[in-house]
Amino acid sequence: MTHTEELVASRRAIEEKIKGLKSEITEIDKALEFVAWPIMEQRLLTDKKEHGEFKLDVDGVTIKGSIRKTINWNSDKLKNIAATLHPEDAAEIFDVKVTIPEKNYNILLECDHPALGEIMMAREVKLSPFSIKIEQQ
Repeated sequence: MTHTEELVASRRAIEEKIKGLKSEITEIDKALEFVAWPIMEQRLLTDKKEHGEFKLDVDGVTIKGSIRKTINWNSDKLKNIAATLHPEDAAEIFDVKVTIPEKNYNILLECDHPALGEIMMAREVKLSPFSIKIEQQ
């Protein structure tokens, strides 16, 4: 067995241990959530909130409880609304981020689109640092 094969084998063995430990942690977290939920629910009612992050005292132990709020907007509906507004009002209300999907950019490259030069000047490519990943068997 080569040195590289030994390193990969050692890494895989550790990954298997970690999977088992993560599974155990997940089960413990579920039990803690079950125990802490009534206190979290009371805190939400007391503070008249639907979400938030709170320090909870659960049987003398401080646990951080949180319910996160995620908002998603329907872009097509917002575009339709913006089209009905005066441009100044639309600019004041909406935060617009314009992007080109990489698939569309490649199509523009292939057909040598007239706007390609300017689009290329607006494109910024960032590369991540080198990293490795061992394929699962």
